[in-house]
Amino acid sequence: MINFLIINIIIKTFTITRNYTFSVFAKQGTAEYFDIYSFFQTTTKGSYVRYTWATDQFAAGSADGGGVVPTNIVKTSFGNGWYRFSFTVNDANEGNNISLCYRLYPSGRDANKTGTTIFYGNQVEFGSTVTNYIPTTSNPVTVRDCKGLLLEEQRTNLVFPSAALTTQTRTVTAVAHTLSFYGTGTIVLSGVHVATVTGTGAYPTRTTLTFTPTAGSLILTVTGSVTQAQLEAGAFVTSYIPTTTGSAVRSADACSITGANFTAMYNQTEGSVLVGASTVTSGTRDLVSIDSNGYTENITLFTGSNSAQLSVVDSGAFQVSISSGSPIASNVAFKLACAYKLNDFALTKNGVAPQTDNTGTLPTPNQLKIGYEKGQYVLCGHVASLRYYKKRLPNDKLQSLTA
Repeated sequence: MINFLIINIIIKTFTITRNYTFSVFAKQGTAEYFDIYSFFQTTTKGSYVRYTWATDQFAAGSADGGGVVPTNIVKTSFGNGWYRFSFTVNDANEGNNISLCYRLYPSGRDANKTGTTIFYGNQVEFGSTVTNYIPTTSNPVTVRDCKGLLLEEQRTNLVFPSAALTTQTRTVTAVAHTLSFYGTGTIVLSGVHVATVTGTGAYPTRTTLTFTPTAGSLILTVTGSVTQAQLEAGAFVTSYIPTTTGSAVRSADACSITGANFTAMYNQTEGSVLVGASTVTSGTRDLVSIDSNGYTENITLFTGSNSAQLSVVDSGAFQVSISSGSPIASNVAFKLACAYKLNDFALTKNGVAPQTDNTGTLPTPNQLKIGYEKGQYVLCGHVASLRYYKKRLPNDKLQSLTA
């Protein structure tokens, strides 16, 4: 008999210091508890997460040479007795050759007993958040994150031809500009701004530089592989705009529900909106605007410099202005929910208790716009989900929907 079993299932060499998230599906057998054990062979440092079935409790710690203690320990039910277990380890100063194994312990680690646990779907991925299971065979598999509907403001790519950039001079103004490209070549900036930008790899590795030149001629001296290049006026990068013989403009994105489609879905008397999104920049950016193509009749969910906000305007007069009370971080997903009814409004973000306003009349809108308002304040981000309810949901429901 054996008092524990070690199953070595993954040995993989990585060359980048970063967070790794380990995950596996497991189903209870006769073992009392088990360890998920990650081991950095280069420095003989280990980390483990121990789970006890009977008490539904975790323990975590370092092992062997003093590895880091795992974080983000999560257990998720998948039905029929199956659960997915995951945790994150940062490999800073740990070494890069990773071995992942399981230790099965029977009751009380009794040497006269054996124990079983069923495992399936082992996964090691970069990052500190577990994602959907990605089946593999003999090689790693990369899956790109789908963030939702992309909405961007109008931008112009000033350089051409963008597919394979050559040395050129472009006229710029004294505002923030962002240069981006793929490849391992180099762009040396001179004239109204001085900098050297060296590419870090082919797609999907995009190299970017944001800078503010003085007005005048910007010289871009190109060597090596510089592909899908873009120079745009703006303090952050946007999606690639192809050019050939001249600069090219991408119009602001616009997505709306109008006419009979809007009339069929909208309830003038009461309603609620739930939106999940992310934005690449701070400041005023619209998420959802229910309006009459102007500023005199609207219910608007938007991000401000310091918080998410709900604004209600009826007949040109502000009725409601509610703030979530906490800022929206760039490139971090969030959920907002708002509700409207005569003298009964609410706003909540990420599961916090709703902020409310008990006075205010209702506008008479004729459309719903996603991620913009009259072509201004475009979200510059992604809308992952949008739900509209024809009733004023209770505050606790709004809170739970955004948790």
